[in-house]
Amino acid sequence: MDNTYIPYIIDGVIIAIPVISIIIGRFRGFAATILPIVLTIACMIFCRIYAGPAANRASELFIHENLTKYTEDQIEKKLIDNESESNLPSLVSESLSQAGINTDEIVADSLHSVSEKAASAAEKVFIIPALTCLIWFAVYIISRFAGRLLAGTAGIFLKLPVIKQANNLLGALLGALLGIIRVAVLLIIAFTVIKIADNESINLAVSHSHIIPLIVDKFNIAL
Repeated sequence: MDNTYIPYIIDGVIIAIPVISIIIGRFRGFAATILPIVLTIACMIFCRIYAGPAANRASELFIHENLTKYTEDQIEKKLIDNESESNLPSLVSESLSQAGINTDEIVADSLHSVSEKAASAAEKVFIIPALTCLIWFAVYIISRFAGRLLAGTAGIFLKLPVIKQANNLLGALLGALLGIIRVAVLLIIAFTVIKIADNESINLAVSHSHIIPLIVDKFNIAL
């Protein structure tokens, strides 16, 4: 491709993103556009507060006792058979390592307490983070279904003439705002890549753009 066209492509993308966002916002309407954003933010706040405690509680109720028993059985087998620690299942050996426990120093009367410490270490390092991620994902999926349900319910009222016009207008305005945000994110990524790449062709194309130099001058961005 002739490099002389690259500045025009850059400018076209910067202009097209807000325009397309406005069109999409206009046709989707304010309610359908804002609802996923609100639900996503609510989902993030909810998970930030409750996902960790919920994961801890789930681990305590459903995993801790079983994992302790499993670890105890495996260590007991190791003691009876006098096997090396490397022969233990990876989950048990990793749990013991995280807890700072050497199986060669374990005696029979401390087996349960050692197994409980190893299980707690495994929960802290592996299981609870995994459960937390799972809860985040589950809440996100539920929020998406709830959003579809609310959007369908709201759609009945949004068909009224005056409300429909206001919904479309606000949707276009919100689309414009989202378009500006998308362009800003894109430019941040682009400026970062430009600084890292330090490529003469890229720098030349950017300098010949009609829009990027205006943004650079306006916000005092060093390229």
